[in-house]
Amino acid sequence: MKNIQNIREIVGRQDESEKIIRNMFGKMEHIVTLTKPPPRLRVFFQVGFDPIVTF
Repeated sequence: MKNIQNIREIVGRQDESEKIIRNMFGKMEHIVTLTKPPPRLRVFFQVGFDPIVTF
């Protein structure tokens, strides 16, 4: 993205470069959202009654 900013200054295409950078950030945020780990599950499981055995 920094390279796109540098090139836009050379060629003078501010509007097009802003659209490209916004699009790239949007895609990056979407990927981060999709790859977040799922919430950790908490489970109680009782195996025995006398004696009480759980894990």
